[in-house]
Amino acid sequence: MGNKPTVPDVAWVSPDEAARRVREVELKSLLVEFTSHGRQSPQARSAGSSPLLTRNRSCQFGGLLGNVGSMMFWIGSSVGLLVAYLLGSTPTGYLAGKLVRGIDIREHGSKSTGATNVLRTLGKWPALFVLVADVMKGVAAIVFAQSWYPWLLTRYSVVWPKEFEIPSLVPWLVCLSGLAVLLGHGRSIWLQFTGGKSAATGLGVLLAISLPVGIGTAAVWGVVLAISRIVSFSSILAALTAIVLVFCFEHPMPYRLLVVAGGLYVIVRHRANIQRLLAGAEPRLGQNSSGSKLSQ
Repeated sequence: MGNKPTVPDVAWVSPDEAARRVREVELKSLLVEFTSHGRQSPQARSAGSSPLLTRNRSCQFGGLLGNVGSMMFWIGSSVGLLVAYLLGSTPTGYLAGKLVRGIDIREHGSKSTGATNVLRTLGKWPALFVLVADVMKGVAAIVFAQSWYPWLLTRYSVVWPKEFEIPSLVPWLVCLSGLAVLLGHGRSIWLQFTGGKSAATGLGVLLAISLPVGIGTAAVWGVVLAISRIVSFSSILAALTAIVLVFCFEHPMPYRLLVVAGGLYVIVRHRANIQRLLAGAEPRLGQNSSGSKLSQ
């Protein structure tokens, strides 16, 4: 008798398990693309037509399962926005006033909790700490959003809106997180919804979503400040510069809208400064809010 052909010993897995493994392999490489300043490689762009990335169009989740999946999407998205808002709400200037001199900085100078008022009230080193901390709040919010939302949308139990695919949905959610961190800085829940002007936190958002735009904006702010010695004027021109620069580079439309909305928000937060600038009464560096020189 001839030898019978041998059948290789292959471990059996269920169809559901096989589909899960394939899905994890494909999505693992895509996650990197969604966290890189919103830019997508040709592979990520072509993945938009993948059945795995359009499962809301190719698969119908009926009844209770579909409702639970949608609810998980909205809950997860809300968590991301809440984290961004709370990061922005961290009252660094207020805490500096309490720790350095035991004062409420909102009762001194311009009444703002931003780095400029900290400089006039507490000195340069506390102001430098507050400036760096406020910038990092913006960076942290965007970095978190760029990691959180891709992870959320690749959970099998989450059903996102059928009008979107992952590559196009993530930038919109990151955009909302950017606005949330700016709102948190200017309207902190810990300070009865008062706060700073959001310029430094906005710079952090810019650096996280587009390094060239962030560096260009910071350069304009520094040059104008060196010439004029007026922080508010420098911040307003920097916000306008960011709006222009974001259209000079390739970015997803949500990121461009974020910069436009954020820039306008920063300018609106400076409306009292604009009135003083027009009246010629805005203090320069080295002067307090009444225009007299500091004695520090």
